[in-house]
Amino acid sequence: MEFLKKLGLQASNLGTSTGLNWLGNENSDIIKSYSPVDGQLIGEVTVTTKEEYETVIAEAKKSY
Repeated sequence: MEFLKKLGLQASNLGTSTGLNWLGNENSDIIKSYSPVDGQLIGEVTVTTKEEYETVIAEAKKSY
């Protein structure tokens, strides 16, 4: 989809970020997003694991 390119996104994206680094991998569980207009798949992102969440929190605390 063209608007994904304008936003700098791919059809499949990592779903967790510290603000500077993206976390996750292609083997993670996936959340798929579908258009409410025609049901077409828009894109997908990886699910954040507990470990990734803890990394994000630790980075946020360092930044604070």
